[in-house]
Amino acid sequence: MKKQSRQPHPAEIQSLQQLFQSGLLPQAEATAKAMLAMYPNMLALYNILGLSQQAQGKLREAVTSFRKMLSIDPRIAELHFNLGVILAQIGEIKEAVASYRK
Repeated sequence: MKKQSRQPHPAEIQSLQQLFQSGLLPQAEATAKAMLAMYPNMLALYNILGLSQQAQGKLREAVTSFRKMLSIDPRIAELHFNLGVILAQIGEIKEAVASYRK
């Protein structure tokens, strides 16, 4: 029996990125959430989800998405920076500074 792949096909990721880049943010958010149900540890999906939420002004949801990414891989400096930006946007300055420093 063949083991199911734990990553989406590259064409699926490309389609999701096109939604985001085209400004179809609600669709990108919904698609990312649906794909995360199948691929729960895929950083690229959380990244597009978080960026889509941020661009729509859903900042607290974006914080949750970026924190989930960091729980999967805390070594990616860009994720700490992006989280810090969003935290600063919602007035969580101490948390933002802590995130920038990681």
